Amino acid sequence: MPKVKGSSPLMTSRRGAVARFIPWVSRGSLALAGLVAAFLANPTPAARPQQRPNPAKSHYREGTLLLQKGDWKGAAAEFRDVLSLDPQDASAYSNLGLALWRLGDLAKAEENLHHALGINSRDAMAHYYLGQVLADSQKPSEAINELQAAVRLKPDFEKARLALALEYQVSGDIKGSIAEYRKVLKSDPKSAEAHNGLGLAYSQDNHLMDAIQEYKEAIALDPNYARAYNNLGSALARSGDWPGAASVLQKAVVLQPRDVKLHINLAVALRGEGHADAALDQFRKALALPSNPEIAYYPNYEMAQTLRQKGGWAEAVETFKKAINLRPQLGEAYYNLGSTLRQMASSRPANPIKHTPTPEAEQHFRQGVSLLAKGDPHGAVKEFIQCLQLDTSYAEGFNLLGFTLGQNGDLSDAVEALSEAIDLDPRSPSAHYNLGVALWYSG
Repeated sequence: MPKVKGSSPLMTSRRGAVARFIPWVSRGSLALAGLVAAFLANPTPAARPQQRPNPAKSHYREGTLLLQKGDWKGAAAEFRDVLSLDPQDASAYSNLGLALWRLGDLAKAEENLHHALGINSRDAMAHYYLGQVLADSQKPSEAINELQAAVRLKPDFEKARLALALEYQVSGDIKGSIAEYRKVLKSDPKSAEAHNGLGLAYSQDNHLMDAIQEYKEAIALDPNYARAYNNLGSALARSGDWPGAASVLQKAVVLQPRDVKLHINLAVALRGEGHADAALDQFRKALALPSNPEIAYYPNYEMAQTLRQKGGWAEAVETFKKAINLRPQLGEAYYNLGSTLRQMASSRPANPIKHTPTPEAEQHFRQGVSLLAKGDPHGAVKEFIQCLQLDTSYAEGFNLLGFTLGQNGDLSDAVEALSEAIDLDPRSPSAHYNLGVALWYSG
């Protein structure tokens, strides 16, 4: 069991820090959003019935124009006016559902789309809209049912089939996803979105060479398709071709220079290629751009990893801390922070916070260390607890208590004890390291 110089034995983990790309296979992610983005940018309102009272017809026409302009709030108001005049207008309910979906009111969107289908159950567009709303509402099985209904009613409904393929993919039904993408490509072999999506499905199924070929097809059809470049770069990196990955991702960044994820992935590829300074430059560019709060921690974390590899330990420590502040539950960041502090401690004289325990506390502490060395962790825990009852400011006592509790599998108590150790001595490499491991194993 490895030890920190001048300190206690530490928890160990066989899991090392792994360079990785931001995952893209999820609903709403950059890589998959492209499957429906073109449709959403130019929505197709439901068809207007031939007969309609004139006031309702005027509101409907205005609502349709507002939908096409992306004025979702205005469009919703117009379709509400249609329904106040004609409560049985299925297409108005459908378009109101579309507008509410784009406004983010998923519950009301779902309600109106159900109304539309209650009046006209054979409206493929309403089934499609409802499938998208249910997917965004984290109801994948219901979403799949609606999208299946849309393509049954209209087999050549490409956008619905692409959305169905995506839902299969996100739900883990890779075979179903691949089948749907192939159906799209059979009828439309020049669909860049379908080639990109099929590549993602192949990649998720660990068929990297097939995935790479599909991404290349997508790029050949649409040379400005940044998401396909990103996915190709990711697949090349997984295959070990870091130079190829970096080259492709540089093209993606040129196409979308304000995309945080692309800068991060390019940085990871450059680091894999051995260009740490260029990687750090890309991480800094990512940090200078606005980003989704869910991934804001990530460029800090990966930048810290790069700094650590270069031996820039002091800056790496501060950058790991930034990542932890943004995502306190990131166990591996604590682990790597502790490892970096340990490296710093081994490269220069340690400067721990001075603390002299009481003689009685020190006696119990030494007895705990002895029992731990003899393979009696339960007895050691009792001794460390007695030590801390006598001296509540003994950071190393809390550190070894947390370590021993972790060895016993009491991870929540271990985390509590190790957090107390860090509060008492924030410069303790072993406490940071042990807390990182405890958090990692506790999930």
